[in-house]
Amino acid sequence: MTTKDDDFMDTPDYLYHYTSQTGLLGILGINNSKPSLWMTDILYLNDSSEYIHTLDLVKKEVKEHINKLPLQKGLMNIKIDPEEEVNNMIFDTYQRIESFCDDIRNDERFHIYVFSLSEKENDLSQWRSYCPQEGGFCIEFDYKILKSILDRHFGCDIEKCQYDYTVKQEYVNDIFKFIESSIKSDKKKSQKDIFIQSIIRITQLSSYIKHDSFREEIEHRIIHSGFDQKGRKYRLGKSMITPYIELSPVDNDNKLPISKIWIGPTPHPDLSRMSVMNMTKDLGYDIEIVVSETPNRTW
Repeated sequence: MTTKDDDFMDTPDYLYHYTSQTGLLGILGINNSKPSLWMTDILYLNDSSEYIHTLDLVKKEVKEHINKLPLQKGLMNIKIDPEEEVNNMIFDTYQRIESFCDDIRNDERFHIYVFSLSEKENDLSQWRSYCPQEGGFCIEFDYKILKSILDRHFGCDIEKCQYDYTVKQEYVNDIFKFIESSIKSDKKKSQKDIFIQSIIRITQLSSYIKHDSFREEIEHRIIHSGFDQKGRKYRLGKSMITPYIELSPVDNDNKLPISKIWIGPTPHPDLSRMSVMNMTKDLGYDIEIVVSETPNRTW
């Protein structure tokens, strides 16, 4: 059985973020007071279908777990024994989770923000999917340095996306195991607390579970979850205003752990490389600037 720990036994040296001119300028902090990563509310991602994909998996398992429970008793104020009471609490918690999954878009309690990265460098499908036709950039981040900064200063992690159905199902089932064991054995936790902790687990899981059709991207995500929305900002999206937060995982020199920038297919490769090279030097970066020769011309 594949486990989450197995996925990180061999961590990548670098991860790559594909973006537009506006995205590169924002990440480097050209128009802001500091360099930052724009973490998008997961419901507003271009490929947010994976969030619904996770909820569908949860709802499927909810129905199966409910069907396995004994019929509810204790109607008409008839006294029930402790085992029946536990089963009723489990049944009620499952029903609440099912309702939450059906109404997630209207729930303001939980927010997940993500920043996407890939193990694929200078990849044609990534250029086409995540960069505009007029040109884009592939930013190389040093994985170990980035993860270290996130661990020490932000308390958020980089998760590798999961695509395998069996593994995803195991992760979902772990949530139901948590519910049943908590209600049966942990008398200090209220049913409300168990429900909230379960919902947090579901929302966090949804941030790195993806449909198998995205497997080739080999995506990793920086994930931030929380209740405080004071830092929330808004930007233009493809079809709607998009909420996001800014995360600034910089080193002691106020620089992001960027080691290389690829310039995507462009009609002016030499001029583009020169402008990016001068810009990064002006900001104090000593990094490699490379022009992609991937055949993705649209001009």
